[in-house]
Amino acid sequence: MTGPIHTTGTWPTPASGPYPLPGSHIQQTPPPAERRGKTWLWATVIIAGIAFTGLCAGLGAALASRHPSTPAAAPVTTAERHQQDINLCTAYAVATAAVPRPITIGNDLLPARLTLLRTLDENRDASPDLREALTNVAAAWYARAALPVKSRGLTELAPYDAVAAQAAIERAWHLCGLDE
Repeated sequence: MTGPIHTTGTWPTPASGPYPLPGSHIQQTPPPAERRGKTWLWATVIIAGIAFTGLCAGLGAALASRHPSTPAAAPVTTAERHQQDINLCTAYAVATAAVPRPITIGNDLLPARLTLLRTLDENRDASPDLREALTNVAAAWYARAALPVKSRGLTELAPYDAVAAQAAIERAWHLCGLDE
């Protein structure tokens, strides 16, 4: 063994050195009976806090649903409606011009249909007659594109009527003033 040997039978006290012993600042844990009481107290406080938070969130959601924060939409002016009509008719003319001639397969109509549907979605305040006519054109284009698809399983395809499709196209063409 190396190092000094204590012959007096007593060990030096922890505070006798110039520096505190490692771990001397850590408090010792209380006896188990005393700890148990504090654990139940903290568990009760945490559960009460969670319940209170949930109650406040539910109350806030209920109040928010009773009082909508978005104001009612202002009525559409004639100029705004006219501009939306122009947007729809322009998209219809461009979509029609983009369809290859002659139409060899129904898929040739799908990009034009999607353009028309997107423009209808973006211009919800356009004239109702024009919106209806262009919606009918989009439906006719979809029915034409679906001709080679066999109805099976959960598919439910709209029947294609060439006469009704041509009438829808001519009505939209006329309402947009493209026949002038």
